[in-house]
Amino acid sequence: MKKTNVLLFLMVFSIYAGGLCPQMAVAEESTQENVAVKKDKKQKKKKTVTAASIQEDQDIGNLRISGIDVVQNRVFAKKGRHEFTFGMGAILDNPFLRYELAQFRYNYHFRETFAIELSYQYAFNQQKSLIGQLEGIQCAPGEFFDEDGNDLSNVPGACGVSFSSPPDPFVHTYIANLVWSPIYGKFSIFSRKIYHFDLFFTAGAGYYDTERSGYIGFN
Repeated sequence: MKKTNVLLFLMVFSIYAGGLCPQMAVAEESTQENVAVKKDKKQKKKKTVTAASIQEDQDIGNLRISGIDVVQNRVFAKKGRHEFTFGMGAILDNPFLRYELAQFRYNYHFRETFAIELSYQYAFNQQKSLIGQLEGIQCAPGEFFDEDGNDLSNVPGACGVSFSSPPDPFVHTYIANLVWSPIYGKFSIFSRKIYHFDLFFTAGAGYYDTERSGYIGFN
């Protein structure tokens, strides 16, 4: 009788254990799924925060900070900075003189879009060959004669042009300008490098010193 009870107990226990094991496996799988869902939610939340911060960084280009329109990733601010420029140039549109220029400029940016500019320029000048050609024009034979009746075609430059006032080249130039830079931007060439630029306007006045005189001009 005792043996029978033991056998029955073992059979019942095995049946109960056989039914319990699948339930434990299902519960474990459900726990793993819950953990995975929580991880996905955390990752999505992180992505959302990152996207929001990126959007906030991008929107800075539309914000107005201290009265200045800001372009994202601006190279540097100009306000309170000093700028020095050395340059060379030439003036080609003068028909009688050729100019080579050496120039120095100083700018102080008291605001991001405004600056004061002081410049000095020295001009090297040379007479063009046109002056010699005009002065050396020959008279046509039989067309012009002097008081004694001599043909002036034999006199070099007898029909040449003489200047009542020879060219007075300028030498020193002193200019003061107000510089306005309303546009700042950047562009890319072939998507390889980004270039930054300023578009600016100048207005001012200066003193032009020539070899024989001087005068005031406006820029």
